[in-house]
Amino acid sequence: MKYEAVHPKSRAELVEGLESNDSEQIRSALYSASWYESDWRWTQENCLIFLQHHDPLVRWAAALSLGYVAQFQKHLDLDRVLPALHEAHTDPAISSTVGDSLDMIAHNIKTQ
Repeated sequence: MKYEAVHPKSRAELVEGLESNDSEQIRSALYSASWYESDWRWTQENCLIFLQHHDPLVRWAAALSLGYVAQFQKHLDLDRVLPALHEAHTDPAISSTVGDSLDMIAHNIKTQ
């Protein structure tokens, strides 16, 4: 994988990317939403859906994007996100990224 800049997209462009069958478009939409979409719940829910995708690169992007939401928005529904990430942590294809995302969440969102 190589770094590609994350660009803002409109909600319509995000939806189009997420509804495509193209893994690259899905990943691009997840990253854009996690960086720029103001509705963190909408982004969170899409990330949770794509944690189950057949393509490990999409699962990777979904896991990392949850960390980005924590970093940029400072909000997540931890009761929903943490169990999903802990389950995803057992996936060897994305385990290291899930760990990074969990670190971002711990660093950016206060827990009781």
